[in-house]
Amino acid sequence: IKTINPYSEELQEHFNEGRIDYHNNFTKELRTACPSE
Repeated sequence: IKTINPYSEELQEHFNEGRIDYHNNFTKELRTACPSE
């Protein structure tokens, strides 16, 4: 499942590992990792 491009490779790795299973959690993770965005 790759519908949104992460802001960092680290998030991409987590996404690939399945640590982020849902779009909502993925969005929250991005906001947490990239507060400047």
